[in-house]
Amino acid sequence: AVVSTQSTGMPTPMRTKTILSNEQRLILANSFKNNMFPSSADRDNLARQLELKPRTIQIWFQNQRQKHKSYYQNLDFEYPPKHALNLLADVLMDIEGLDL
Repeated sequence: AVVSTQSTGMPTPMRTKTILSNEQRLILANSFKNNMFPSSADRDNLARQLELKPRTIQIWFQNQRQKHKSYYQNLDFEYPPKHALNLLADVLMDIEGLDL
């Protein structure tokens, strides 16, 4: 593994990059198509299903949203897409209407 240096000058091993299988990428991509902002419970379920850490799933979704945003900005389209904002507004209105 590659070595990094702490502020103390002592070398520390850097983490290894997580390599996703084609099957894992496909499952994550399909999940992203359905919901760009999965709940923590959804991320936990994906992590268990794919045998990955929930934090890995969270970072993957953050990276995909950024790629998605950059892509649409380069095409001169609105980001986030209106349909995503409408969906988010609907969800928030549903939550506000609940007696919690």
